[in-house]
Amino acid sequence: MFERATRNDIKLRMALLGPSGGGKTYTAMRIARGIVGDEGRIAVIDTERGSARKYSDLTAFDVVELTSFEVQHYIDGIEAAVDAGYTALIIDSLSHAWAGPGGLLEFVDNKKRQNTNNFTAWRDATPLHNKLIDAILGADIHIIITMRTKMEYVVEKDERTGKAIPKKIGMQPVQRDGLEYEFDVIGDIDLGHYLTISKTRCTPLTDKSFHKAGEDIASILRDWLGAGDAVGRPLPSLPTPSPTPAPQPAPKPNAKPTKSQERKEWLDNMASICADAGGVDTVKARLKAHGCSALKDATPGIMAMVTEELTEAMALAAAE
Repeated sequence: MFERATRNDIKLRMALLGPSGGGKTYTAMRIARGIVGDEGRIAVIDTERGSARKYSDLTAFDVVELTSFEVQHYIDGIEAAVDAGYTALIIDSLSHAWAGPGGLLEFVDNKKRQNTNNFTAWRDATPLHNKLIDAILGADIHIIITMRTKMEYVVEKDERTGKAIPKKIGMQPVQRDGLEYEFDVIGDIDLGHYLTISKTRCTPLTDKSFHKAGEDIASILRDWLGAGDAVGRPLPSLPTPSPTPAPQPAPKPNAKPTKSQERKEWLDNMASICADAGGVDTVKARLKAHGCSALKDATPGIMAMVTEELTEAMALAAAE
């Protein structure tokens, strides 16, 4: 049943995350070419209105340009690249499959407009998302994807004033939570064009940083992808486990709040943030702008967008 695990002829799954202008497309091109070599064939799924073509002087590649970002369009592109015998595929970017026209957030919103409740809408959307991930992970081709990032906020209580205020907690990819961890290597690119490895299964890349990454990181990945494991290599000895303490009874969990309670709590928090700019009325106006006539119509995706819009607006107002 079991066999010795080896790393033979594996295909790269890499995600490059960063803001617009950080150089995600440029970096993906350089890394892909470094991995596949001069003779390798690179395909690009471009969602950025033809921006990939601007790098046609950097290296040779073929491109398909999407104008609508339904999940199936991405899957068709992946399958076409594999069938055509390309060596590497760049998806630039995967964020549009989430937040672009035809993406999953729009799919859920359209379901809501058809009088489908929030649970049912996401029940239909989740299999599509999983199908896309399966297509990426299962394709017999190196895949490098890019994702845009946005500032993520949490709402905290100001101990001095007692008001709820937004606090920046860092940049997060514009995609479904946790998607980035499906990949072998995650690189965060900043506006200074530095790529920092934040997660990797390729141990030589652990905690590494590269400026205008290209052949330097590609050579490490190339060795890792093609090295395999030496047959007969002795396995490292395992440490003797410490005695396991007797398990303690788990505390009784609190009752999970209902969707209605979660929405009400969210509304109260946002109203507190906007207390000096209209409070509840301002929040409801933003919901209405997204097609929600009542709080019960607000999906998690819409609430996330309203949160981002209002917290950024309040943060800018506070800075003035």
